[in-house]
Amino acid sequence: MSVAIIEGKTIEKEKDVYVQVASQIDFGVGYGYNYHAFLDRLGYDLERPIHIVWKDHAVSKNVLGRDFDRLVALMEQIKRDDERFCPTGERFTFSLE
Repeated sequence: MSVAIIEGKTIEKEKDVYVQVASQIDFGVGYGYNYHAFLDRLGYDLERPIHIVWKDHAVSKNVLGRDFDRLVALMEQIKRDDERFCPTGERFTFSLE
């Protein structure tokens, strides 16, 4: 299982999330460190299972505002898609701590 931990207290901008996750899970060559690249890698390209833990997420929410909400909504959608289409145990999951 691939696991990435987002350290919420260190997030200053949206790109920091992409950098942190890609530094822990191999997103491959040419990763663009943006919303659409994040969607492509997590939603379609990477082998499952994957789990992301977002520590101190409330701090990130205060800093990122709507961008935080958009990222969480994206991860929720990927999680729901995997629940529908992937075998048990081989899914994308995440938790907010």
